Amino acid sequence: MNLKSFLRTQLPAFLLLAGSAHAQTAVQGTVLSAEDKSPLPGATVVVEGTTRGTSAGADGRYALEAVPGEVLVFSFVGFEDRKVTYSNQTTIDVELEPQSNSLDEVVVMGYSSQRKTELSSAVVSLDGEQLTDVTSPDIGNMLQGKAAGVLVYNTSGQPGSQATIRIRGTGSITAASDPLYVVDGIIGGTFNPNDVETLTVLKDAGATAADAVFTGPDGKKYRLPTAGELNLLLPMYTEPGDQPDIDGKKGQYCPWWNDNASTNTSLVTVETPFTETIYLKNGEDNLPDKSHPDDTDSEYTLKGQSQMKLGVLSETVHYYTTEPDDPQKGNYNIHPVYAVRFKGTSQYAAYRWESCRIADDPLERYFSIKIKALPADSELTVDDVADNVSFWRDGFIEFKFPASGYYAPEIGQPTPENITYRGVNGYCRSSSLWTGGSHVYDLRFSLNNAHMDHSALDNKYSLRLVKVSE
Repeated sequence: MNLKSFLRTQLPAFLLLAGSAHAQTAVQGTVLSAEDKSPLPGATVVVEGTTRGTSAGADGRYALEAVPGEVLVFSFVGFEDRKVTYSNQTTIDVELEPQSNSLDEVVVMGYSSQRKTELSSAVVSLDGEQLTDVTSPDIGNMLQGKAAGVLVYNTSGQPGSQATIRIRGTGSITAASDPLYVVDGIIGGTFNPNDVETLTVLKDAGATAADAVFTGPDGKKYRLPTAGELNLLLPMYTEPGDQPDIDGKKGQYCPWWNDNASTNTSLVTVETPFTETIYLKNGEDNLPDKSHPDDTDSEYTLKGQSQMKLGVLSETVHYYTTEPDDPQKGNYNIHPVYAVRFKGTSQYAAYRWESCRIADDPLERYFSIKIKALPADSELTVDDVADNVSFWRDGFIEFKFPASGYYAPEIGQPTPENITYRGVNGYCRSSSLWTGGSHVYDLRFSLNNAHMDHSALDNKYSLRLVKVSE
């Protein structure tokens, strides 16, 4: 997918936010499930009839600006939409009712989801009643004889011994053949067998597909973006061995705006031209498809010249988590970073990246990505677009990603209290695996910088979905 088609088809799902000429005021609140009062992370809040909106963080909190009289539409997959007319309230908390005609059963696989009716791999689901018709403290004994292809047997007659479980036989001579348990999204999590409400058995390798597709309540199909699609929004992190020396500091071929000596003394944005190559599609095993290395402007590969420039200082943020507080430490300078990317291709465009505060709270932030398409023969340079207010007054599209933080691997059951970097860092996971398959590519931003990177599969991020092209 090229930049123009990606921006045209994916903006509704990524929540493109456009400006308004009317006086807007800030409103914030929390989106909860009416059923159990739990937060709905990733719930969308959109001003009806516009493309202005946002998404809720991991704790269900949101913030946006609206004009009195406008209608806010709250939505979340599997729940009924709710509309609230804005009349200068500072807080609007909303509870969404579960849909009675909800989606087909969604099966969580790896780090994504897929409708059960669309699975190419074999899946067996058992509910709590089916499992607990046998009195046993062992999940293996409770599962015995209830799932085709799942062999359960005892190797010991000792009371209390655990049953051995094999799914479609022993798959390795030297490696362990025991199944991997994923409990409430936690790989290797522990559980009480008698507390199990639903057990899903994934019986072949296809069950780890990261390019799952599901249908939303609007009838549209959605999926995770590929690394290449996210790379259209933001350059890749520069590995240490590729960082050029710039006046004694290490250069980054991605936006690095923080130049405050209290938090950064070694990294800077590279401001000289460089060649940028991205691979737009997934190939075998969900790795980036590099099967067309000689392409420069195709649906598989995009390769062109790019250049970035640091803008003027917009604010300094104090973020210091050690007690007692020290005003001389934990200070971050926030600059916008500008770029022209993919010169020499049909995807030539100007970019503006910036970490922005929500309302008046410097530690409640979102990441703004503005993109303005340029003619392929345009003579504009990065100097022409940097800090040029008139250039960025109109004609651009804007993505806003909330700083929703993430849950570290060692965190058990996620709660609003144990999220990491909520308010200052944000992430967007892709469907593309990194070399070796143990990590996955993602888009991320902080008070220092923004870039594409990779992280362990067991980190838990809020998912951002894209609409499947029709």
